[in-house]
Amino acid sequence: LRSRDAARRASRRRAARERDLLPDFVRLADYVEVEALAALVVEAWAGFLAELLRPRRAAGLLETTVRFADEGATFAPTRAQIQQTLAATADALVGLLAGAPRLLRLRPLARFVPLARRPQHAPDPQLVVRASADFRATCAAVSRPRIARTARGRREAGDPQVDAKVASDFARAREYADAAFARVWPVYEHARRWDFDAYKRRAHTVASLRRELERVAAWERELEKMRTRQTCGLLEVESRRLRQALAPLAAEKMAALKDLVRDLARAKCRDQRAKYRAALARVAPRPRHLGGFA
Repeated sequence: LRSRDAARRASRRRAARERDLLPDFVRLADYVEVEALAALVVEAWAGFLAELLRPRRAAGLLETTVRFADEGATFAPTRAQIQQTLAATADALVGLLAGAPRLLRLRPLARFVPLARRPQHAPDPQLVVRASADFRATCAAVSRPRIARTARGRREAGDPQVDAKVASDFARAREYADAAFARVWPVYEHARRWDFDAYKRRAHTVASLRRELERVAAWERELEKMRTRQTCGLLEVESRRLRQALAPLAAEKMAALKDLVRDLARAKCRDQRAKYRAALARVAPRPRHLGGFA
């Protein structure tokens, strides 16, 4: 009995010591969680940056849409908008850590850590990430560094790698758009300036109408052959919406020309029929005497 009581008392003392260690264990697990979250964010951000700067790719990473405006082909989103979005991505990624559940704040574990044993300043994963040298280095490749003061005065550092990459790929996209959509630009330009009522009042010939119909038919063929996607570095240039916007313009003009041809043909037929009837009316009366047939 004495040995059993001694073993029981020893077990209670051991349980009490382990209970005293439990707050430190929860705090240690919370520190491990913070370090794991910070490492995960730094690794994810570095991988995203490496993907942005990859020189060759089969498909673009960021999509921009080609549109026609008065000044020519434009892109949406623009280069500046994409650069601003990429610069804000790091802050948004770090901001996700604010919503991560912390072990110290979990109700099932918080009761094991009394207020007296809780740290006054719990580690903040956002501060840990921002203090990381690797994270600051990758952010410098995306965001424009602040103006630095040197012995020669104030100067601004050069463009970051990602800004330069975006600018270079947008230059490639501009060259592609100017070359690929030059043949369909007249569809937009003509639709913007064409006045069908004024065109209908002009004098038309069979040759002029045929030339106009052939030109619109050529536009429709170019729209059918028009590519809807093109990869330019990290950009995926999308032009399907442009084709969807231009196709109705060409179809509308083709329908208007066909209606005009039909109306002109109908008017021409009426005139010819009136002439034929007048000619028949002149030759229709028969002479009453035989001499009238001579």
